[in-house]
Amino acid sequence: MTKDEIVKKLTRVEHDLDQMTKETRYASVLDYAGLVRKAVQEDRKIVIWSDAIEKALAECGSVYFPAAKEPYFIDRPIILDSNMHIKADPRAVIRSVEGMETCMVRNRHLEVIQEIPMPSKEFVHDVNMSVSGGIWDHAKFKRNHKKCREAVDSKIPYAEGMFLFLNVANIAFTDLTMMRSPAYAFLFANGENLLVRNILFDECHTDGPHVEGPFQNIIIKNLTGQTGDDFFTLNSWCDEVCYGPVDCAWVSNLKMIGGFRGMRLTSSTGRNNGGHPLTNIVVEHVSGTRDFKMIPCTTSATLQSFRKLDHAGFMDWIYIEDIEFLEHWRTNSGQFNFNGCVQLHSNVGHIFFKDLRGPAPHIKVGPYGLPDNSSESYKLLYQNDYDCVVEHMALSDFADKTQNEIVRCVSGEKGRGIIKELEYPMTIHT
Repeated sequence: MTKDEIVKKLTRVEHDLDQMTKETRYASVLDYAGLVRKAVQEDRKIVIWSDAIEKALAECGSVYFPAAKEPYFIDRPIILDSNMHIKADPRAVIRSVEGMETCMVRNRHLEVIQEIPMPSKEFVHDVNMSVSGGIWDHAKFKRNHKKCREAVDSKIPYAEGMFLFLNVANIAFTDLTMMRSPAYAFLFANGENLLVRNILFDECHTDGPHVEGPFQNIIIKNLTGQTGDDFFTLNSWCDEVCYGPVDCAWVSNLKMIGGFRGMRLTSSTGRNNGGHPLTNIVVEHVSGTRDFKMIPCTTSATLQSFRKLDHAGFMDWIYIEDIEFLEHWRTNSGQFNFNGCVQLHSNVGHIFFKDLRGPAPHIKVGPYGLPDNSSESYKLLYQNDYDCVVEHMALSDFADKTQNEIVRCVSGEKGRGIIKELEYPMTIHT
């Protein structure tokens, strides 16, 4: 698909999702205040609203949180069935009680795919759900995925998201503040038609939206704030919660103001030569990022003995536009390094770059690594040392920079980056 075709299609999906709650009538959670429970937390009296929320959803299907002086404390996940919706005043705070170590909101019927090739059965998704407004505070002070793990089904490992939606269709999350999440702020997998828009991340300790395939029709727009890991991630397979292709995503208008400041697309051939690509992806209008990883699905080197990653995966019809990179940077401890560019270590059919700004080169094609004293010296990550071939790359709007200032192929000990066809209609003004 062309970029215009992707944006046009997803604009229609966004409109449909916005219309989903147009006729929704919400019950105020205050109408169920008789079901609250009182407790003491850190020598302070609190009110727990979980029973009231469940009753309101069971009776009315949708619940509203008015602004309040005190937080609405919950001691277990809010579970949404199909056609259920949550709306909150922008000032309303919904907060996990001390000791709560699960997600805050999830869908009812969690189901994922962990088979290659893909199973032939059709899933019955939970559908037509939304959460809009409010400050959602998991109240954790450091990264720890185990503090946000859904244990409802031992067959679903790594279900670690503050908002957890697996096996879903037609879901929207808008105008939210996500605060102090110890794991992914959002974890989505096995679904279609997703809208994440107008989100502020406040001291979230790992990823923002983390989408696992199979998933199609993804809109992620207008995100700002600070995350402790990638600002967004699209994964087709990563030994995590779900495996499958990711198709048709529009990621637009991201403003990173602190934290890790990364972005990630990961594809894979999967186990036993199966394949899960990323296709038809637009990422545009991004400021304050430190790096953009387009890489094979990776895990720690200790797991390589059973991970049989055959090569660098595959992506096609990828459009990257208007990206402002910060300079290459290494933390004082040396624990994290950032390339300050696109690190492309994937086989690609067609990819288009337009108006990337920051240190040169803007794009490095080859085994995924980190700079070591110079741009030509690399430390490989997770033993990912594969050839990767880009069939067609197009560059535009680079302010008369030379080709070598924009893109460079790099090599590891075994693998190397190859661009078969490079389109760069540049004219240098003298």
